[in-house]
Amino acid sequence: MKYDIDVTAIKVLEHIVHIAEKTAKQIQFCFTKGKKQYYLSPKQNIFVTFNLHSSIDFDYPIPDLKSFLATNKFTIDSEKLITDKDNLFLPTDDDKKFFEGGHLLDFVDFSFKDIQLLNSSKTNKYEFINFISEDKTLYYRFQNHIWDWWRDEDDKLIVKKDKVNNKFRYIVERKLINRMLPNDYKLFFKRNVIQFQYKHLNYYFKPTNEFHRQGVKNFYSLQDKVKDKHLNERYRKLGFI
Repeated sequence: MKYDIDVTAIKVLEHIVHIAEKTAKQIQFCFTKGKKQYYLSPKQNIFVTFNLHSSIDFDYPIPDLKSFLATNKFTIDSEKLITDKDNLFLPTDDDKKFFEGGHLLDFVDFSFKDIQLLNSSKTNKYEFINFISEDKTLYYRFQNHIWDWWRDEDDKLIVKKDKVNNKFRYIVERKLINRMLPNDYKLFFKRNVIQFQYKHLNYYFKPTNEFHRQGVKNFYSLQDKVKDKHLNERYRKLGFI
């Protein structure tokens, strides 16, 4: 059997390479029977799903997606497989359940302008973005540390965004998420995962760290008078004060 890969799917595959090539020496992918397709990075911190224009009736594993796309030959044949799928790193049913089935905490709009912000001269000096809610308002907080004990620093950029209902903080590598296709997304905050959705295209990322409800504490500067003696003790041990 033969199958012609549609132009939209090719575009998504090209962007999977664009997103994942810094985290994987070789990007392995497998077309699977049906419309819905999946990609999982070897570090298991990037998961992508999308739909084909029409269903495919066979599995077609690709050991090196970048090389495959470079051939510009997008008719695949079930009689001419180039590798055994068992030899590839592919998402399992448990992986799919982990990324797609997480408990939803909140969601907001994430626009094309937000993607531009991630790639702007204002933010490219920062390693991390915090999606943090304070007083039911979401902020993007750009900085270069992931300290759990909330030490503040002068070198940061804070951008006020939308209203949210829950208290949370997700710390994500800026470069992990700044290469998505330029669209207007819905951003879902889930346990263990953040998800960007545009129609049938979904990007899932594992945060570097995350906190919810009472686990989210305020940022403190060195000038603040912190009354929590346990927090002060922790600061001293870490050399922050």
